[in-house]
Amino acid sequence: VIGGSLKTDFDNFKNNLNTLVTNKVDNYNSLNSLLNKSNFYVKTIQLLFTGNPISWIITVIVCLVFLFPIYSKYKARNLCSRIFKTNERNERDIVKLREELIKTTDFNWLESKIKSVNINSINTSDYYFQRMLIEHRIILEEYESSKKIFTKILSHNISSFNKESLKRLKPLLEKLKQFNSQKYNTIERSINKEYTDEEMRKYEYWLDSPFRTKMRLITKISNDEKGLLEFLYDQKTEND
Repeated sequence: VIGGSLKTDFDNFKNNLNTLVTNKVDNYNSLNSLLNKSNFYVKTIQLLFTGNPISWIITVIVCLVFLFPIYSKYKARNLCSRIFKTNERNERDIVKLREELIKTTDFNWLESKIKSVNINSINTSDYYFQRMLIEHRIILEEYESSKKIFTKILSHNISSFNKESLKRLKPLLEKLKQFNSQKYNTIERSINKEYTDEEMRKYEYWLDSPFRTKMRLITKISNDEKGLLEFLYDQKTEND
């Protein structure tokens, strides 16, 4: 506790320090607000365009230089498309293949055709059709490869889980066998059937995996007893 003459000096020092800190914070806030509202960069560009008209010409030229490749790409694509359509030597399957690549309506046919067709044997002047065909082939092959790896890893994990589960259940089954052999045989068959190793495959949510543009129709169940019964009934009917 500070008392006597030192207390007065300490109170003055504390008040001055508080005032100094408050003023400094206010200055920082004012500066930050000013910088946020500043449009100095935009004003500089406006002044440049106003005082130097040639800057407009330079800006337009730069924009045209960047837009020209885009324009050329679309013109080349349209030209290739017209040449392809006027070429009577194109086979019907090749024409359909090109149409399916552009707008897919039958992905199963498209996938099968892409994997089976010999790309080198297709003689066409449509560069974009050729490129799309190669890109789709690469994507489908890589996706198929990744699914095989997924299946292998998941199947191995399931197999390991089955072995560990059977290992834990075996002592319990041995105890049951001593008291009721008939019940033991029934439960053992049920457990062995339940823990059978099988190849696990990746479920596809999309009709055109891996491009993912058309999703499978998913049956929605209302969150009540009636919806559950309707779902089970429909499933049972389909299984029958």
